[in-house]
Amino acid sequence: GWERAPTQRRLRVIQAWSGWSGVPVSASGSLASRLVVLAPELLAKVLMSRALFSRALALRRCIERERLTWFEQQVGPAVLEHIRHRAVGGLPVPLLPHDADQATWIGDGWRRLEADGVWPDPGVAKVLALGLPLGAAQVARVSADSHSDAFLQVLPTLLPELSCVCG
Repeated sequence: GWERAPTQRRLRVIQAWSGWSGVPVSASGSLASRLVVLAPELLAKVLMSRALFSRALALRRCIERERLTWFEQQVGPAVLEHIRHRAVGGLPVPLLPHDADQATWIGDGWRRLEADGVWPDPGVAKVLALGLPLGAAQVARVSADSHSDAFLQVLPTLLPELSCVCG
């Protein structure tokens, strides 16, 4: 099976599937492109934070303690607090339904980054999808909301543990 396949064979399969042969020099400087090196748990935290970032107003209005506690467990208290207090303009985006699991939130964050075109090489999004939990890559595409640049700008301060990719 896949686990016993030689590394080079697995790499060729991934390259064929994604159409990605490597990181262009211009793409390697992008924080969004460097997310591919994150461990799955940290990538999940980043992507869920991105999903919540688009929902700052809805998150600020949320008074359900159980829900807020779950969000805090997923992204951490500092991230949740920052997002709840950030200034937001435009139309509010509602929170996902109560039964949305972590994979759905992660997939939403990934789709938002993808919709905003943060990856100069489209193959990066496909390679990143390999690190997503099952079901996250199946989340429906979303419209661009232009919040990804602002999110990536504050990401190093929101998650100091990202120093390995933030420089």
